[in-house]
Order: sequence, then structure tokens, then C-alpha cells
Amino acid sequence: MIDPPLEPIGDHNHNGAPTNSPPASPSQKKKKKRKKKKKIKKTHKKVIPPFEGEYSGERLDGLRHGTGQIKYENGDIYEGSFLGGYRSGIGRYITERQKRVYNGSWRRSYRHGKGRETFSDGAIYEGMYVDDLFQGVGIYTTHAGKYEGEFHENFKSGTGTMIWIESRAKYEGGWLKGFFHGEGIYVGKDGTQYKGEWKKGQRSGHGSSLLPNGEKYLGDWKNDVYHGQGIYRWNNGKWRKGEWSQGKRVRWLTNDRVGGLP
Repeated sequence: MIDPPLEPIGDHNHNGAPTNSPPASPSQKKKKKRKKKKKIKKTHKKVIPPFEGEYSGERLDGLRHGTGQIKYENGDIYEGSFLGGYRSGIGRYITERQKRVYNGSWRRSYRHGKGRETFSDGAIYEGMYVDDLFQGVGIYTTHAGKYEGEFHENFKSGTGTMIWIESRAKYEGGWLKGFFHGEGIYVGKDGTQYKGEWKKGQRSGHGSSLLPNGEKYLGDWKNDVYHGQGIYRWNNGKWRKGEWSQGKRVRWLTNDRVGGLP
């Protein structure tokens, strides 16, 4: 008895079933050759790794490990600790033609931990980093003012205090992605004070505003203006409860009263 062939004979599909297809014409063969050539070009495409810079320093098993320095092609310089080939530990990174400098902790080539960074425009950040981003508690000083508080993914987020240099205005309270958000107190250049709720940088919710002349509003706000019910007190001590819509008074709800207003 003759043993059956180990592989199917003739034209078959990927399941081994016969295709019963006619032989390919010369033009079809040319197309197949072109496709094969294109595939070969794609699979053998050369990938050039990014330039990593000129390294001088300690090594372990061929990797940068210990103390060393890298000079990059674009002029950047790193000097400090390495671990298993990565910038890791304490190090200094100079970039933007020596106008931007970071000094601090690194982990797997990311700024991570406590550090201090000076920027080309004169701004300074000192605080915590996570994977190259401001994250945690820090102090950020610019030509406009100084912020001290919490950050999340490079934004002022959480609780913090901002003081503006020129106007001496001050905000203390909640933040979200760089905006006043949540409960907070703002004191303006002219002495106007607002204490209450904020939403994306605007007074929205319940809050009280005290003007420099002694007049006060206590009530609802929306998009930075009186909106809803509130109490307005004049500097002579009299007050009335009223209703406002988009900053304009709709009606009074009570007559003049004196005393009893916090």
C-alpha cells in the first residue's frame, strides 16, 4: 500500500481545500511580483534610532550607570546620576541654549520627585514632579505673580494661594485646571472682597461680596454676576431681600430693614 502524501497536491486554499482556479495569466503574474516587491520593501524598511548624544561617565554591563554626562546634538546637556541606562537619581538638565535649567530628582529619564526649574521667560517652579509634569505641592513664580499650592498634571488644581505682583490682588481657595473652582476668597486691587463658590474662574453658586464703600451682597451668583435671590445691604445698615437675573434686579422681596444681617 502507498502512503498518502504528507502535503496536499495542487492548488488549495488556507484550509487545504482545492481552489479549482485556472492558471494565472502573464499580466497577473507581473502584478503578484510587484506586490511581493512592495512587501519586501516594507518589511526591510530601515528604522533609524534617535540620536542619544555623546556620553562620558561610568558604565555597568555596557549601560550608563553611576555618574556621567550627556551632550545632545541640539545643545542640551544632562549631568548627574544614571541607573540601568536611564537618567535616575539627582541630576541637572540644561536646555533651550542654557536658558532653561532643571535641578532635581529623576526616574527612568523623567523628572520625578522634588526639583527646581527655571524657564527662559524668568519663571521658576519649585516642588514635586511626576513623569515630567508638575504634580503635588509646589511654588510657581512668574512676572505676573506667585502661586503656592497643589498641582495636577501641570495645572493649578486642588487648594492654593495666588498673589498678583502689580495689583496685589489675592485669591485663596480651590482650583481646577488653572481656574478658581470650588470654595475660595478673592480680594481685588480696589479692596473688593468675595467669599463663596466659584466655577471655572467665575463666581457661581452662593457667596458674599463686600465693596470698598461698605455695601454688601449676600446670595446667589451665576457667571460672575448676581443671579437668583439675595440680600443687599447699604453702608447705612439698611438691607432688603431681592431677586436678580443676570446681574439686574428683577424685584424687591421685602421692605427696608435694619440689623440682623451677618
